[in-house]
Amino acid sequence: MDYSDGERINRYLDTRNATHLQGVALYGYTGGRRDDRDDKPEGFPGMENPAFRQAFVGEEHRFLAALRSLNETRPAETPRLHWFGFDISLFPSVGYEEARSVLDQHSQDLMVQEILRRLNRVAGESRIEEAQRLEKLLEFLAAKSQGVEKILGEGDARRLRRTVRQLAGTYRFCEAAKEGPRTMKWLHGLRDREAGMASLMDEMLADLPSDAKVILMGHNLHLSKDSEEITVRPIGSPAPTMWTSVGTHLARRYPEEIYSIWMLYDHGRHGTVLSPAGVEDLDSNPAAVEHLMAKAGSIFVLQLTSGDKRGPLHNEKCNFLQNGSIGSGLLPAQADAVFFVREVTEPRGQWTSGHSSTRSSPRSSN
Repeated sequence: MDYSDGERINRYLDTRNATHLQGVALYGYTGGRRDDRDDKPEGFPGMENPAFRQAFVGEEHRFLAALRSLNETRPAETPRLHWFGFDISLFPSVGYEEARSVLDQHSQDLMVQEILRRLNRVAGESRIEEAQRLEKLLEFLAAKSQGVEKILGEGDARRLRRTVRQLAGTYRFCEAAKEGPRTMKWLHGLRDREAGMASLMDEMLADLPSDAKVILMGHNLHLSKDSEEITVRPIGSPAPTMWTSVGTHLARRYPEEIYSIWMLYDHGRHGTVLSPAGVEDLDSNPAAVEHLMAKAGSIFVLQLTSGDKRGPLHNEKCNFLQNGSIGSGLLPAQADAVFFVREVTEPRGQWTSGHSSTRSSPRSSN
């Protein structure tokens, strides 16, 4: 999810106030959206399916409630879990509210008034024009960085920059994705999106203590350790290679500190935002490595970085399922371990009390 949604979830974990979750755009909050333009990128129809959205949000709330419980039961004097978003937003809106929440408390200051003027939306502007306006605001914030930090404080000045930058990146991606998946514009948009994630991660990691531990969650390809060696069609057919994933970027910067775990599954019902139904049936594919893994057990963890390396899994490229499609590559080059489930189920969480859910499955995929 994007930085601004992540800020709201972090407040929920900090305060235990579930109303913060009601302001998350990815979960359905619509405040702050433009009324003169629809900015939803094409290609994610599952998010418009009410049944899928309810199940998806229910599963998310269940997970966040579990993280909140971990915070509440942690040993005394230990730091709490924090949450952050580092992607673009499928529903660009919350960023403006987050930026104004930083600025409004200093609205009497002349420099802040100038920032607000530059932040304000312009009627009739295109997505690219909006991105360019926000990028010019970033240049202004950089040129006036000392004054901005003096007024806002270092933390809020940083929060403002990150919010504005992700808004600009989101509008550029929405423009690239307006014709839907499988186009060259879409692929270029995905590449730029990934670069933006890597840039934000660099900035956020630089702000953390040297002994801090970070867990990133995302689809496997985002967290691959050598993504440029992955192709996105089966072995033996013409296939484009991946770009540099955020996982690869970090693995190259911190080669001794990254441990990557992929989740693979053989068959079942796959929750996906790429299908109008929000779910699709997947059969076992004899050409994929998951079909072989299914013969070994129904659920297990397979470590790839130790043990006997003479087998084909360690020495030969293989096909593997990725978000309903097929990727190919040398698996141990991409992940240190695999969590495997033979049969997967779609998200089935139910919305209750605004912050938790029932009927959820520990083997859900979204």
